[in-house]
Amino acid sequence: MDLLHVHAGTVSDAHPMGFHPTAPNLRLAEAIKKSGTAIPVVTIGGNQDLDESEEIIAAGKADFISMGRGWIADPDLGTKAYEGRGEDVVPCIKCMRCHDSACIENRTYVCSVNPAIGLEHRLEKIVKPPRARKKIAVVGGGPAGMEAALIAAERGHDVTLYEMSGALGGQLIFSDYVSFKSSLSKFRRYLVRQIEKSGVKVFLNTRADSARLEKEDFDIVIGALGAEPLIPPINGIDGKNVMTAPEVYGREDTLAEKVIVIGGGQVVCETALHLAMSGHEATLIEMQERLAPDASVSYREGLIGQIKAGRNLRYILKARCTGIGEEVVYADAENNEHRLAAGTVVIAAGMRSRQDEAMPLWNVAERFVMIGDCAAVGNVEKAMRTAFSAAVVL
Repeated sequence: MDLLHVHAGTVSDAHPMGFHPTAPNLRLAEAIKKSGTAIPVVTIGGNQDLDESEEIIAAGKADFISMGRGWIADPDLGTKAYEGRGEDVVPCIKCMRCHDSACIENRTYVCSVNPAIGLEHRLEKIVKPPRARKKIAVVGGGPAGMEAALIAAERGHDVTLYEMSGALGGQLIFSDYVSFKSSLSKFRRYLVRQIEKSGVKVFLNTRADSARLEKEDFDIVIGALGAEPLIPPINGIDGKNVMTAPEVYGREDTLAEKVIVIGGGQVVCETALHLAMSGHEATLIEMQERLAPDASVSYREGLIGQIKAGRNLRYILKARCTGIGEEVVYADAENNEHRLAAGTVVIAAGMRSRQDEAMPLWNVAERFVMIGDCAAVGNVEKAMRTAFSAAVVL
């Protein structure tokens, strides 16, 4: 035997996800190294950070680093390593989309952060050199807006990015507050860093309405205004103790000890888990019969496992919220009414695209296109793909 390639069995802990250590299989490789084997040991699983990989080798925990997801997220990882450009490596967000799309969904595999994956055989037809340098406005500084701005600038266009808030990142900003979303936070910071290095002009705290854009005489306007929380018609939903999921992050200390979260999608489950991990007693109320049906299969397994791990988090399925006040009122599957004491109530019933806000920009320039959640509410994968599709043909 020439090499020992050490990987755990096919269980969720073997896959690098935010709930697990950065390199979940490293402990196994390290144990074999410490046993005194003379055979070189290879570790695999979530090793992409070049500095961390150097530390593993230097500490004698393994002799080689094997990577799969790292090269899927960034096919130029090797070149960037040789050039000492670790900060320019596109971070894998450990969402399991590559694994599940290829191994479980039985379709061309995809990557949330690399929109070209799975399209390599078509890129020659899709991507053409720009015919002329264009003046482009990107309205919205979320992941889709930043990706579109970066690609357009790389293609030689004059790009200006407008963001209403005081920071770039859009919906991804929440990840800065969640321990098990550190990889997503790292990806957000990567995008911001690339924008800072590019020639893209950035205006924060700026509302780019049609009057402002018309003065600049843009050739193309890209609408990346994102989405906003959908507010269901529940009696009492405008109460003082009610907030939406995005409003929770950074304000955890202001919430009551007991929190009721209404909804059951992936984002909702992550919010409830985060609150439970922050010391709150959280209860999920979901109309459907299963949690996080929109999550990738493998990631969902890990997420549900964390929810069931005995933390101060419980969930009630097949329950329809009918009223909010000092108590949350809900009906079960048999339409029996139940009441729960309501400290803070978090509404996470989905998102609404900001298409209506974007449409007034359609006639500002010769060409207008919407991307990301502004086009259709989705996830990071869809945001990056729509941004890529729009920008590579400009």
